[in-house]
Amino acid sequence: MSERVFISHQSKDKELANQLFSALKAQGLDPWLDDLSVPPGADLQTAVLDALKSSDAYILVAGHGSIGDPNILFELGAAAAAGIPVIPIIFPSGETPDLLSKWSHIVTLRVPDPQTAAEKLRELLPIRRYRRTEKP
Repeated sequence: MSERVFISHQSKDKELANQLFSALKAQGLDPWLDDLSVPPGADLQTAVLDALKSSDAYILVAGHGSIGDPNILFELGAAAAAGIPVIPIIFPSGETPDLLSKWSHIVTLRVPDPQTAAEKLRELLPIRRYRRTEKP
């Protein structure tokens, strides 16, 4: 079974996200992207939560500046709560979101293009889900 990869992006990074979707499919992965994976008329919030729950990795496309979109923050929180590995992909015009810079369980990929990102993800996956440890 191929790894399911949830792709999250800001609207200004839609083209990069679409290119990454195609490149991941070509690498044999099973990408999920709202624009391409949610049927017309379906409830978007339900589709997003269902896709997150069944994903092996959460990919955050950072191509044009910082991340502050409320939908991304919601998705990121849901992924973190479920222990889904978070992998920001930083393209040349992007920057590592401050929000993620201190998370020790994050692997950040800094790449020149979506094809290189897909190749590196193919090498990384599968990544185990992490579990939060409760402090006594």
